[in-house]
Amino acid sequence: KDFGDEKLENNSEKKPEFWMWKRLTGTSNWIVYTTAIDGGSDYLTLNNANTSNSGVSPWSTLPTSSVATVGTNNTDTCNAGDNYVMYAWHSVPGYSRIGTYAGNGNANGPYVDCGFRPAFIMTKSTSNGSYWWEMVDNKRSPINPSQRTLYANKNDAEYSGSGYNKDIFSNGFKPRGGNGGHNDNAETYLFMAFAEQPEVTPFGSQSNAR
Repeated sequence: KDFGDEKLENNSEKKPEFWMWKRLTGTSNWIVYTTAIDGGSDYLTLNNANTSNSGVSPWSTLPTSSVATVGTNNTDTCNAGDNYVMYAWHSVPGYSRIGTYAGNGNANGPYVDCGFRPAFIMTKSTSNGSYWWEMVDNKRSPINPSQRTLYANKNDAEYSGSGYNKDIFSNGFKPRGGNGGHNDNAETYLFMAFAEQPEVTPFGSQSNAR
């Protein structure tokens, strides 16, 4: 798959840090791949709470700034004759941040620096299959603590309550309490965040004024 030759405002291209595939012509999983956990290719499944796994086909070759290599035949990502959709992201300063943080299990959770005020945050434990993909935003919860939570891997209505608290700050966010979905002690969490008011935007587009 060729991402094209679009460049960011700083005239540099970057490799995807978070990319996912979905088969369009049959039932399959939403497969998520990321290099944010340990620099290698790790995969998870967006439609369930599975833990991350590494070194697995078809991603034996890491993506470059322009190409993602599809390996051996696999129903979820490259079955012969099927059509797929792929979404890919990388961190853009002032616009998006993909990374990891370590939970501490207490009310004063770890501060996660994004370099901007997040409008959307998605988190997932990397090693506990009981913890779901949590999503919060600044529209449903415009003031702190942000607690209205949706789960990417479930069709449930939104959850709310102190166990889901996150504070959204001007430069990042802080999970509160010991909820395993975002702040279990010594647990590593993958996160993806997008800015409320981007300082820069890809492809030369303009952000909205405030």
